[in-house]
Amino acid sequence: MFAGVPIAKSDFLRPLLERADIKLTGSQHLGQYVPKIEAVEFSLLAAEMRGQRVFLVFDGTQRLGEALSVVARWCDKDFKPQQRLVNFSTLAHSPDNKALSTTLTNVWTRQFQMSVEEVTGFGRDSCKVNGSATARLCIIFPNASDILCICHTLNNTGEHLEFPEKRDFMTSWLILVQTHSNAGVLWSKMTEGSLVSFSNIRWWSKQEVENGIAENFSLLLPFLLRLEADGIGDATTKKMLAIYRKDPILLQVSFAAGLDGVLNLLKTTYELEGDRLEILLVFRRVESLRAYGRRLQDDDENRGLLPNVDAVVRRGLEPLVGYKIVKEFAGHGTYLGTITDIDKEDPVKFMYTITYEDGDVETMDLDELRPFLAVHGSELRKYAVKGLSYAYAYLEKRLTGWAACG
Repeated sequence: MFAGVPIAKSDFLRPLLERADIKLTGSQHLGQYVPKIEAVEFSLLAAEMRGQRVFLVFDGTQRLGEALSVVARWCDKDFKPQQRLVNFSTLAHSPDNKALSTTLTNVWTRQFQMSVEEVTGFGRDSCKVNGSATARLCIIFPNASDILCICHTLNNTGEHLEFPEKRDFMTSWLILVQTHSNAGVLWSKMTEGSLVSFSNIRWWSKQEVENGIAENFSLLLPFLLRLEADGIGDATTKKMLAIYRKDPILLQVSFAAGLDGVLNLLKTTYELEGDRLEILLVFRRVESLRAYGRRLQDDDENRGLLPNVDAVVRRGLEPLVGYKIVKEFAGHGTYLGTITDIDKEDPVKFMYTITYEDGDVETMDLDELRPFLAVHGSELRKYAVKGLSYAYAYLEKRLTGWAACG
């Protein structure tokens, strides 16, 4: 038992151990000790927790044969964090909120015979059943607070991004490229890197795949055409090609928005993953995300927040007379100019005359001009801002208690 060997195996080990003159009883006899040892362990654990201010964390799986675990955390008299597994059970089906709250109440009050006043809070993820169960528990346990898993909340934020064309494209991509070995090998070869793996249970896994596509977007059309030519994917490949050809700039803007507005959510999620000193980082990191979300929704404040989106939008623009440009000088402010003339004498290299608000005049070619083209207020940029704003609005409501669970 100390080595973690199942008791049932003792019957097979007995002949081997007897060769070394070690006497060993059978599994039936050893099994009689399990309830006794378990009772002693529960008694010792209850004595250890009694008188403490305990925080209970519970979580479960979503697969067939639900596994539910409950962990107790507290600080001892030496101010050292302690945590113990107080319950692990397997269920035939996922419990609803009533069954879950009943299970946790029974574990604390009947199994350990502890007072409800000793529980100071419940830690959980953001799924709806856990929220409803905790609402019930907070009535039974008068001193308890409802504490969300911040990493799970941040991950759920990504589910509220609104980019329909990218969502449809990624559905086909995950079906084909992430599961078809030939398609995956081809993409890895074209990008000269390893294929980013996808997992339904890993935080931000889908976003990591999307970031890989965004960073290699110029290779996307050749890749899809190669799949079509090689007969890989059939209808799935045709669907991705149709989405791409419908509006490639809109699709690229959707992917670029992920690099600009979602990467900070992803990094923060992994920075805060853990149960130790990461708690000291939470306030500053989360407030930084909230500030970003507020700036994003303010048209006067979101300039410069989406550099990748701005670059994609600029590449699709054809500068004309009257078009605005913006030059920013760190510490010296922003200067606005207007294209007042286009010299087309050289058909290969047009020259653009820009007149600034103070009367200053400057001449640039297209390559020099493009980084300064004003895209703030363009429809494509508004689309990117709107798609990201849904996620940050959800996060704000979730943190302030105005959003439903999930």
